[in-house]
Amino acid sequence: MFYAIPSAGIVFSYLGFRQALEFGGEAKNPQRDVPRATVYSVLAAIALYTLLQVAFLGAIKWPAGTTWSTLTSSSLGSAPFFTELQYSGIALFIAFSYFLLIDAWISPSGTGWIYSGNSARVLYGIAADGYFPSALLKIHSKTRIPYIALIASLVLGVVFFLPFPSWYLFVGFISSATVLTYVMGPLALMTFRKHAPQLHRPFHLPYASVIAPIAFVGGALIVYWSGITTFTMIFYTTFIGIPIFYFLYASKKLNLSKLFAYTMGLIELVIAIVALVANYMYVLYPSSKESMGTRTEIFLSSLTVMAGIVLLFTAITSLKVSQKDKQMFLSSYWLLSLMIVTELFSYFGAFGNEVLIPFPWDTIVMIAVYSVIYVFALRGGHNTEDLSVIVEEQKDFNLNK
Repeated sequence: MFYAIPSAGIVFSYLGFRQALEFGGEAKNPQRDVPRATVYSVLAAIALYTLLQVAFLGAIKWPAGTTWSTLTSSSLGSAPFFTELQYSGIALFIAFSYFLLIDAWISPSGTGWIYSGNSARVLYGIAADGYFPSALLKIHSKTRIPYIALIASLVLGVVFFLPFPSWYLFVGFISSATVLTYVMGPLALMTFRKHAPQLHRPFHLPYASVIAPIAFVGGALIVYWSGITTFTMIFYTTFIGIPIFYFLYASKKLNLSKLFAYTMGLIELVIAIVALVANYMYVLYPSSKESMGTRTEIFLSSLTVMAGIVLLFTAITSLKVSQKDKQMFLSSYWLLSLMIVTELFSYFGAFGNEVLIPFPWDTIVMIAVYSVIYVFALRGGHNTEDLSVIVEEQKDFNLNK
């Protein structure tokens, strides 16, 4: 049941609430409408999918001996509502079943359009912060959209289809990778409460000190429940992205020499790609029948090398930057630790290849581990230059007002 949350499209079905946040810049009254849209979209999804399940279960004729395995192996497993409408014997329902098939082909285009615009905005925002090339900031004169960022998001989206042998694994990857970014939210909220309590907030979340750790641990658990196959792809893909930081940001914003930044980035890139390919070919989808011992050795070796290089390079880089920028690296160790620990337990837990910690003990252990990481992550939160500017601007605005 827990494995189904990230892998069977359950989390994916609820991800639409983010668009209210990311397109909030166009809202006439974002302080009022963005919180409403976020909450209402989640409530609407809960109601819709609950009613769909009630309809599905209620429409099945449950003969003796029927089990979930017999249902999923039949046409109900691949086209449940179409099959039920066909079996109803009612002409109107049968006609509607074909409309349902047509809609199943058309509807995803709406999601595609929304996410295309959303991805372009994300790339634009990262480029505006200086992490990605400034070419992504180019705005089309007529449509007023970041067209280079839009094209780049399309190319990246196509590339991500390559390593996944099934649609379900692709959805699981997207869901888990997105939820991984959600663990930042509770930490950001509590950091703002600590370092900028005077900021005006049109929406004030009650009981944040209780909700934040639950949200953090819950989000991390969903990522863990995605299983070793999905999380290994997330793990190494994330570290493939670190060289972008060295190539495009470190030399420009942190005053590091290009030789040092490019060397660090290139070494990490090569190791991450080699480790990802090795895990994909010999651990996740082995073409030959390697023994479990061999697969475990490859897994542990690549994890040890990748974790060691990332932690070592992070420490070395932090020693070469200014005191002001040093905090950036000191505040990253909790995330690196979360990634490494999750990858390790994903392999040896109930959702891995070699189960040494069975369910539910693995989940209980991860709750304890994530709770400790949450405490250290909060300690890593600090007052940034951008936050100080926002506080001062709001003070000046209140004084002028």
